[in-house]
Amino acid sequence: MPPSLFTYGTLEISLVIEAVTGKSFQSTAAVLSNFARFLLQGETYPGIFRDDGSEVTGILFEEVDQSSLALIDLFEGDFFRREEVEVMTPSRPRVDAYAYVVPSELRLLFSTQPWDRETFISLHLEDFLAYCREFHWRQTRRLGVGLGSH
Repeated sequence: MPPSLFTYGTLEISLVIEAVTGKSFQSTAAVLSNFARFLLQGETYPGIFRDDGSEVTGILFEEVDQSSLALIDLFEGDFFRREEVEVMTPSRPRVDAYAYVVPSELRLLFSTQPWDRETFISLHLEDFLAYCREFHWRQTRRLGVGLGSH
């Protein structure tokens, strides 16, 4: 079975993950324990880092194919590392998934501001979606992977 992907910031918005990958995936709410989420300094998007006792809410996308993971890896860049984590959903107490984590050596790049989904949607989503669609267009042509509807 293809892997699951836990998303906690811009990628948890289905329009964003569809713009990046050209695909949609079945999703459900999920919680990642022992991690914290904050905005990165000077950015409109968050990152997560290990933090005992904290938890991050997000969205779990299921059966994410390898070509979509490759696109998301490129989209997240070298700053984020795809790591295996375990999340909880309303129907399953333990689900193995991937998540994009900021390495501990880069923790100083976090701000003290929490990320707010609704603020991001109202202030930044439109421009961010344009960026994501352009990314998808460039990368699918460069990589020669299946083209989505964007």
